[in-house]
Amino acid sequence: MNKVLAILPIVLVAAAVFPSCAVAPQLSNLEKEELQSRQLECDKRTGFNSCVSVLQSAGYTIKAADFETGIITGSGETKNTTNLFSALAGVSSSSQTSVSVFVEEWGPGTTKVRATFVEGSFASGSYGQQSSNDKTIYEASVYQNFFESLRQAVFVRSGTQP
Repeated sequence: MNKVLAILPIVLVAAAVFPSCAVAPQLSNLEKEELQSRQLECDKRTGFNSCVSVLQSAGYTIKAADFETGIITGSGETKNTTNLFSALAGVSSSSQTSVSVFVEEWGPGTTKVRATFVEGSFASGSYGQQSSNDKTIYEASVYQNFFESLRQAVFVRSGTQP
């Protein structure tokens, strides 16, 4: 019993220091595609233009958009994430969300869109050290919000085309 009580503070400190070490459930490739993809009832041009419009409305800067390949890339605003302890240690940090979208014709009058959102974090020290970490976002609400906005944009564009 004394050994357990002696180890308990070490376990509590480790849990406090490393809270992100919990293992998240892993998604299969099929589950990832299901989360990140939707079919839309529109032609490729309407789907592509709607994607660009929705991303811009969400605050993303479009870095590249190529209709032929169906690829759209963009990045969100950079956020300063430096906390007091990092600042005292001479380290600055920031994060930025980026997105890549693939739009393809999926059949007559149907377009398939797959979007991937990635959260990037960056840190740099006062002596020139730099580090970065990218993590794909798998929160269902992020994709649900994007695709709901996309469906609305397609509806508006489909109703206003000559």
